Amino acid sequence: MSRIKRGSPGSGLPPTGAASQQQAAPAATALTARSLSDAEIAASLVLAEQSAGTQVGRIQTEADLRDRDRMVVFACESGLVTPGS
Repeated sequence: MSRIKRGSPGSGLPPTGAASQQQAAPAATALTARSLSDAEIAASLVLAEQSAGTQVGRIQTEADLRDRDRMVVFACESGLVTPGS
């Protein structure tokens, strides 16, 4: 029986580990830019609230963004969100 990798197309299984975090980062950034709270981001991405907060913090650290306001600017400039949408 062949093993199907979680998160691969057609597997029907969500990705785990680093792949999951990499896929969640753009979504978490876009949701943060829309002024969602950690709880709302967690519900949207099907994560624990603490995990959503950790994800947002990691994004801020990796992108050298000191606060959520900077994440909004970053998300708009990178095309993740459209201002006013």
